[in-house]
Amino acid sequence: MLDKNIVFRIFEESKEKYKIPLKKRLLFDSIIPVLNYKEALVLSGVRRCGKTSLMFALMQYLDGQKEVHSKVYINFEDERLAFIEPKDLDLLIEYYLEFENPKGKVYFFFDEIQNVPLWEKWVSRLYEKYKFILSGSNAKLLSSDLASALTGRYKEFRVYPFSFKEFVGEFKLNNTIESNAKAKRLFGEFVIRGGFPESLLFNKTDLLQEYYRNILLKDVIGRYNIKYKSLIEKLSLFILSNIGKTISLYSLEKNYDAGINTIKNYIGYLESSFLIFSIDLFAFSIKKQQNSPSKFFAVDIALAQSVSFEFTKNDGRKLENIVLIELKSKCNEIYYYKEKFECDFIIKKGLNIVEAIQVCYQLNEENKVREISGLIDACKTHNLKEGLLLTFDEEEIFQKDDIKIEVKPVWKWLLE
Repeated sequence: MLDKNIVFRIFEESKEKYKIPLKKRLLFDSIIPVLNYKEALVLSGVRRCGKTSLMFALMQYLDGQKEVHSKVYINFEDERLAFIEPKDLDLLIEYYLEFENPKGKVYFFFDEIQNVPLWEKWVSRLYEKYKFILSGSNAKLLSSDLASALTGRYKEFRVYPFSFKEFVGEFKLNNTIESNAKAKRLFGEFVIRGGFPESLLFNKTDLLQEYYRNILLKDVIGRYNIKYKSLIEKLSLFILSNIGKTISLYSLEKNYDAGINTIKNYIGYLESSFLIFSIDLFAFSIKKQQNSPSKFFAVDIALAQSVSFEFTKNDGRKLENIVLIELKSKCNEIYYYKEKFECDFIIKKGLNIVEAIQVCYQLNEENKVREISGLIDACKTHNLKEGLLLTFDEEEIFQKDDIKIEVKPVWKWLLE
């Protein structure tokens, strides 16, 4: 049973936690309208990507509103709530009503809600009476629970580590020599430091290995009671060391002497923790698509570099990873293309492919034909009139085979 004195202490601490100055996230303005909906608001994303700070920013926003309201923040990773049971959630509400005697609309900010068994049924029962803002670090658990118990009763936002645009902040690109030089310098820092808020804002890249260990231990091994711990550690390090490369389940089965179903499940767990992402080959044949290898990427380029045992020296793959995360934050259906030549990303909206993007660090005599041919091939196959080729610092527009090719620096594209 919950200790009332401990819970009251948590409520009291909540009153001051959220008042620290915060850097505004680009996602913030999209979330604000949902605060007025009766549906639960869900923030999902990798551990330490800024979900809690986003919650605090929403609490600060509510402080500036004229409407009478009450709010409380509770983190279910607090060790004082480690053994909370479903029945304790009603008690939590009862204690809060006693503690605060709340007026107006009541907002409950529940961090890492997936740690509470059957939380989704409880929220489903009470969502019309109270406003719930929930966060979680496990995509699979949240999606399955939400789908089963909260269908039509929630709005989910995916939170990623800081984008380059968020890192730059109020800096505006105005095409002067000085501003371009500053943007390139900052982008160089971003590639090294990544987008995890605390690591990025305070230059604490040594935290990234700790983040990786916590994600693996808490959100993967602990969450799924992993039997072969060394196997999932090897798989995660292998993938983080080979970002942007195609990897087949059959090759992993052979290399790690493990069943293909076990490997498939373990990779699924790594993806559910938001540590890695995969994209599939786009093919009109479902069978071909399912039997083709996937390309894997890290949630954060700096985290991958901090833990991988032989991180790629290919700077183009680092750019490719940054581009993939930016695309993930804006759209869901991303594939790679490969026939005679390969194109890094094609974007699907509805039934149609609407964009083709190629990424390389620098166009030169060795790769120019391959990179441009892959982009043109993808454009022709999907009836696109133009394609985008992102590099570190090149910029031009030209026509080839009736396809308009725009070459643009990645950092400039990220700031658009």
